[in-house]
This record gives sequence, C-alpha cells and structure tokens, in this order.
Amino acid sequence: MEKIRKKFCKHYDGREILLGKTRKCKDGVNVRELVGGEISGWMNRIPCCKANESDIVCELYQDYTQEEIDANDAWLNAHMERCKAIGPLCVIIRKKHPHGGCGEIECPVCGSVLDYGRASSNGHIHGQCRGDGCISWME
Repeated sequence: MEKIRKKFCKHYDGREILLGKTRKCKDGVNVRELVGGEISGWMNRIPCCKANESDIVCELYQDYTQEEIDANDAWLNAHMERCKAIGPLCVIIRKKHPHGGCGEIECPVCGSVLDYGRASSNGHIHGQCRGDGCISWME
C-alpha cells in the first residue's frame, strides 16, 4: 500500500471520484473543474496523481508523510488479519444453513457475538460482529 500512497495527493479519494459520487477531493477542490477540457480522459489530467503528465497544478497538493503511510499500512494489515478469520466461519455457516438462514455465532476475532445471515436465493453470507468496530462483511 505504501507504493500507492506515494503516488497520490493525500486529499485525493479515488473511490469517490471514480465512482462519480463527488468531483471534489477531501480538501474541497473540484477536480473535474480544475482539469477542464474534454470529458474523455479527464482523469489522466488530474494533478492528484504523480504518474499523470499534466501541466495542471493544484496548489493544495500534499504528499503523505511516512507516519501517515505507516499508520495506514498498520490499519490495513490489522483489517486483513480480521478478514482472514471470516473464511473458516463461512464454511461453518454454509454447512449449518445450506438453503439460507440466520443466526448468531462466536466471533472468531474478538469472541463477542457475531450475527450472520445466508441468503436462500444466492447463498451469499453477510455478518456483523457486535464488538465495537470489529468486523462486518457482505458477499
């Protein structure tokens, strides 16, 4: 993740911008307005990404600090460890509810109660631990 963070402005939120939910970065700059020009290829002109070869400059551009990169990596690694515990849990739920259903089970991450459901229509499982900020997912 560190390599990705070093390539973008810390205010850039690619998920929100690429999905069209907003055209503004976290610092309030309307990225689409800033780059102007043709609609086609406007993302290739944004100054938020160092890889773009653009003459457009954003005065608010800021790199991530090493401390921010390290904190984000630590959060991501902890999150991935929690996610790894879900795989075996899904196997148990699939066996217990082959045609759909719901219930409670002990959370494999924190030991609290985890509420889950399995859809009868497509077999997808969703769950959420009652522990504060522990884990939740939806297939």
